[in-house]
Amino acid sequence: MRFLVAHGLGLQTLNAETDDIAGAIRGIGEGYGADVVVEASGSGAAIGNAVRIVRRAGRITVSGITGRKEIWIDWDALTAKEAIRPVFSFDWAGKMLDGGET
Repeated sequence: MRFLVAHGLGLQTLNAETDDIAGAIRGIGEGYGADVVVEASGSGAAIGNAVRIVRRAGRITVSGITGRKEIWIDWDALTAKEAIRPVFSFDWAGKMLDGGET
């Protein structure tokens, strides 16, 4: 259902279960990584992929619920890429993705 909605909005989607996420982003992003990563599935693997594929000073929005108390992420990679921005609401996340001031 989420893929159908995203496609209906004209967004390009990748499926963490079937697609080579890092390879696809390298091909699109000229080797820099993604400017914006929206992770809405709650998959721990997909959250890890978000950290790997975002460019330095890029934006990651994670709104999915994992259903677990803990997940592993590469914290050093996340901080080195300066990609940490807390999201307190979906409205705030939308403004961040639109490039508006928050």
